[in-house]
Amino acid sequence: CITAWQPDSLREHLLRSYGISQYTANTITDENRLDREFRNIRQLGYAEDRGETCLDGHCFGAPITGPAERSVWG
Repeated sequence: CITAWQPDSLREHLLRSYGISQYTANTITDENRLDREFRNIRQLGYAEDRGETCLDGHCFGAPITGPAERSVWG
């Protein structure tokens, strides 16, 4: 959710810096699919983890935004 709400250049930097790791068979590792997921997250206003990190996990997240609707983290 945090990454989805960043400007394109920062989102790209984050993905290149940290990589895309597969945790379960549900983890999105394809960059095109991940881009579509980020667009969907921004459109819906929240993110959903459907077993991408932990097979039995199902989580929701919503951004806390700062200036220019950029999500913030601490």
